[in-house]
Amino acid sequence: MEIFFKLLPALVLTGTLMALTTDQPVKGKYRWDFEIPGSGVQTSVHDFSDTHILYTMKGSAYTVEYRMDIVKHEKNRYTLKGAEGSPKSGRYFVIFLKDITPDAITMYKKEFATLEEALAFPEPDSGNTESHGWNVYSRVKP
Repeated sequence: MEIFFKLLPALVLTGTLMALTTDQPVKGKYRWDFEIPGSGVQTSVHDFSDTHILYTMKGSAYTVEYRMDIVKHEKNRYTLKGAEGSPKSGRYFVIFLKDITPDAITMYKKEFATLEEALAFPEPDSGNTESHGWNVYSRVKP
């Protein structure tokens, strides 16, 4: 088991050697509530850990839960893969974070069909509204 912890920074995922860091900018749950006209309030929650992000969406319009495994983490950018057996298995994501405070983060998330597309996607500007745009998520206190 000791050798595992010595090798933890370098893991092989999806056939590519990717670095996994434990100095993540956030940990724990962050929540964003928004209204869909005619459908009501939706709640989006991202639960950040060292190895994955658990995503939960609840509301009258749409409910889903899936895990995204961290493939690559660089400062305030995550590249992720939908966990096997989940509704997003085989899909890839990028999450960008900014304006990080003890109580909130501003987040942008986008889904991709391939790892190459996700890795090539640049940080969107603050006015980008694609994929719900940038949104402020409040920290959920334990």
